[in-house]
Amino acid sequence: MSINLLDIIILIPLLLFTWQGYRKGFIIEVATLAALLLGVYFALYFSDYAASLLTDYFTIDEKYLAALSFIVTFIVVVVAVIVIGKIVQKFVNLLLIGFLNKAAGAIFGLLKGALLVSIL
Repeated sequence: MSINLLDIIILIPLLLFTWQGYRKGFIIEVATLAALLLGVYFALYFSDYAASLLTDYFTIDEKYLAALSFIVTFIVVVVAVIVIGKIVQKFVNLLLIGFLNKAAGAIFGLLKGALLVSIL
């Protein structure tokens, strides 16, 4: 059984994603993914509300308002979800189940890497 170049090209991202998942832990890995998904969702469906708030406090040209409100909504949601994830992570570490968090993070990272490699 020999390893060829394609095997190495596939193996390197899998190892990197697994290591990153272990290092960050399951909670942060899931929070990061959830932050991106929720950020896009809220930016798509609630950026009109953000636009009205922005125009209440700032004078913004109409041609920039939609993009700016989308970006602001996305960033606010992403930051909020990541902060919540970090708080939950601290709580998990206090319960002394940090190793389970890291092991589950490694598995989640491996799955995320496998999904990415299979898409590419």
